[in-house]
Amino acid sequence: SDNTKAKSLYAKRGFVHASHRSPALALLAFPDLEDSVNSVEVVGKEAAIKLTSSFYSSADLFLEKLDQLFDSPLYEGTFVARKGDSIAGVSAWNGSSLTGFKIERIFLPISWWRSPIFHLVLLGAGIWAAWRWAVAVQATGRSALETRSVFTSIWFLAMMGITFAGAALLFRAWPVISFIGSKVVSDNTKMRHRLFGPFAFGPTSDQEELMRAVMSRAHNAAREAGYAMSICNMDARHPLRPFFPSNKFSTIFMYKPVEGKESDSGSLPPLTADNFFDPRDL
Repeated sequence: SDNTKAKSLYAKRGFVHASHRSPALALLAFPDLEDSVNSVEVVGKEAAIKLTSSFYSSADLFLEKLDQLFDSPLYEGTFVARKGDSIAGVSAWNGSSLTGFKIERIFLPISWWRSPIFHLVLLGAGIWAAWRWAVAVQATGRSALETRSVFTSIWFLAMMGITFAGAALLFRAWPVISFIGSKVVSDNTKMRHRLFGPFAFGPTSDQEELMRAVMSRAHNAAREAGYAMSICNMDARHPLRPFFPSNKFSTIFMYKPVEGKESDSGSLPPLTADNFFDPRDL
């Protein structure tokens, strides 16, 4: 479960631990409630580069030519919130342009799932299944009243419980199911929105307050742009990681010296906690 065999294999080949990556992932099915106190703005490229460079000046993997990111047509702005001398922000990137995916079949071709006729067939099948279940529940209830059987009564109560639980589950899950379904069957490949280079300055309490306001605005902006999900690659030890959406998914990044470039100590140290993640990477 912890990829012990894989890590052991890479260790034998000279790889060492570099970073424990904990991506912050958010499904964009629902809008976020935005902060009514702290306003969020989109700053210009020069200001975005200056703020990002200031925060990551001593971080591992920081880009020497950072302007290449901010001059790219895939760059979608830097969101910033301020409170006195405190400031927090994060930059956005179209993560579906360089790498993406398009589902062509889910049991049946996607073109079938888009067909109005097929939708009517599914609706009819659903209505028929619901009617058959209702008839079965009614028959069981009538049998319980007539026979006074304990087993039949328990079975009737169980069927009623299943009915109400299923209805409640469908009611709660339907918005998410509908959102995912619409993205899967659409021709839009704009699925993955990326955030990169989060930065914050000031007291920790201000950083948290401002970063959460920034994340809500970025979440809604990505949703309005038609993305299905938003992801920000971060080290699990990144100082701003607690202010991002939690996620159980994590990866281990390992590396080794290039032949002929070994360090004096013979082993590479782990990357800094605030190591920079290039949004062009997978």
